[in-house]
Amino acid sequence: MMHNEHTKDKVRGGDKLSLARLSITWAGFPFIISHTILGAVLVLKSSLITALSGIIIGNILLFFYVGWLGEIGWREGRSFAQIAEVFLGKHGYKIVSGMLSLLVLGWFAINTAMPCEILSTATHYPYWIVAVILGSLFVAITFFGIYGLNIISSISIPIYLGAIIYAFVLLSKHYVLGNVSGAIGNHQFTFAEVLTAEIASFADSGTMAADFNRWAKTRTESWLSVIPAFPIANGIAGIAGALFTYELWRRGLVFNKPFQISNPIGYLASIGGVGVLLAVFVSFVNQGSNAAHCLYNSAVGISKISGKSYHFITIIAGAVGIMITSSGIWSLLLSWLNIIGIMVPPIGGVILAVYLTRNIKFGLLKRLENANRVLAYGVDQRTIAWIGLICGWVSGFIISSTHLKQVVPISLGTFTVAIVATITMIYLYKLVGRSALPIRHPGEVE
Repeated sequence: MMHNEHTKDKVRGGDKLSLARLSITWAGFPFIISHTILGAVLVLKSSLITALSGIIIGNILLFFYVGWLGEIGWREGRSFAQIAEVFLGKHGYKIVSGMLSLLVLGWFAINTAMPCEILSTATHYPYWIVAVILGSLFVAITFFGIYGLNIISSISIPIYLGAIIYAFVLLSKHYVLGNVSGAIGNHQFTFAEVLTAEIASFADSGTMAADFNRWAKTRTESWLSVIPAFPIANGIAGIAGALFTYELWRRGLVFNKPFQISNPIGYLASIGGVGVLLAVFVSFVNQGSNAAHCLYNSAVGISKISGKSYHFITIIAGAVGIMITSSGIWSLLLSWLNIIGIMVPPIGGVILAVYLTRNIKFGLLKRLENANRVLAYGVDQRTIAWIGLICGWVSGFIISSTHLKQVVPISLGTFTVAIVATITMIYLYKLVGRSALPIRHPGEVE
């Protein structure tokens, strides 16, 4: 019997997950090779201390960002798309939720392509055949919903951690040559840019935290379940990449090819023999975990928008992702990173501004059904949310498309737009006042 993923209704008490299961599911999402590679890149673009500081502080900030958005999911037992419908309206939410669902579907294709490239090279099988086989396996995992994610995470976490430790042990056996000159890192990135790059790496899926935390049993467990992901798993992955790159440099080995051999898994593959087999297996399981999580986010959102079942959408969306992967056009999707940087932070900022301003600021943690109100002058809360969101988007595009990007780096500017959106909303709240006509979730009765 297929598990109910509750894409159109609440997750209620009997279906909630234990803290252990939810924590493992969360940790298996960001504890991946690509975040280790990001850590290596940040060291090369800045310095060891700057990279480590940015990674650590960035993950602490991610904890609060994901934790607050996750709390909203726990409080309502609803997915990101369901919550966005309350904040942005039954038609407006489709724009935001649809955009994020397509973005994470793109990440499913990219994270599927990475192990396909490795496995195709190692086995000499045609790339498209490998892509279809691996992609189908990842879709099958996602088909089982939150329980499928828990299983793949339970396998991926210890395997990847073991591979990282093994790579460091092997690296430690290389003598320090002693003739290394200069310092690692070209200082191209400031601390602010390292910090924002770290946060931006999980901006899209972090904004959709409600998809996971709606399964939490209590508010405390909702927050605790995030810790294994942020700062622990994501932090370890990034720090491992930074330190591994530093050790490669210190020992006079190739350290400036983070996407090829200058990372723990690439290093294992470069030594041949068992190292190649281990690298291929880890890449498959590890990136498969992230791919399944991304497809899950996408399927939950599209299911809500389309009204179709989660399992049907998983198959259809997965098939689209596999076609993108097998065709090789997935590399063109990397430009979506710029879109994510501009479009996603204001969404999280707006949702948090509504939640915190309308609830905590005035002393009560009210249900979201009662959070949307008709305010003075005929302005309702959804209008304010959209004004704030549009202001954030416009400011982001202005920064990225004018000479301002030379003054405000885009990695920093993309998070400035979230602040713009939040400040706009708070000002409008004060301007129009607080009267109250609560509305319910569309289609629901009390």
